[in-house]
Amino acid sequence: MKSARYPMRYWELLRRLSRFGVREHSYRGKGSHRMVVRYDRSGKCGPKYTLTCHGEHTLITENIIRQCLQRLQFNKDEIEQFWRD
Repeated sequence: MKSARYPMRYWELLRRLSRFGVREHSYRGKGSHRMVVRYDRSGKCGPKYTLTCHGEHTLITENIIRQCLQRLQFNKDEIEQFWRD
């Protein structure tokens, strides 16, 4: 069964990503850009993705979320688990 996919607020996106070892580095982006980084189990820095955020309630579209998950190297099972929440 496919789970529903929809746009979500920036804070909700961060909450869901944090379950997979992704953290925000707001000091790394300039202006309204924020960088999210995925860490592996040993704590090493992995893939990064930059998001545009004009506040915690910024609406992030499904296409941007899909690109973010792809860039952060989520596998198929992790993507389904991400949307299932």
